[in-house]
Amino acid sequence: IESNGVLVAARELGVTVTAYTPLGYGLLTGKYHRDPALFSQTRRGFLLRRKFESSRPVVAALEEIGEKYDALPGQVALNWLIHFQGQTVVAIPGATRAEHARESAGAMDFRLSEEEMNRLDQLSRGFL
Repeated sequence: IESNGVLVAARELGVTVTAYTPLGYGLLTGKYHRDPALFSQTRRGFLLRRKFESSRPVVAALEEIGEKYDALPGQVALNWLIHFQGQTVVAIPGATRAEHARESAGAMDFRLSEEEMNRLDQLSRGFL
């Protein structure tokens, strides 16, 4: 939606967009980058493999920024999503375990700088 005009139209119309799979089916958590063998354990393995290489710079930045805030890559990704688009985009991350829900809630414990949000925006354009 960032490149096809939907986000711009939503902003102009005052419509809120719900981010679908805001963590890219787990790809933006970095777990598949740390252990590519996990691809074989998910039914979305083929889909995730297609985005694996293009997501590498994004995940590296999420990990780097996360170190500053003592946050996980997925928390940084959610924080960026929540704050970068203002009130236009909301995220409802999926959680298959209670631990996932607690981790996602941790995205609200810090605030990325404008510079960090812009950096993630630029990097994510190659991942879209």
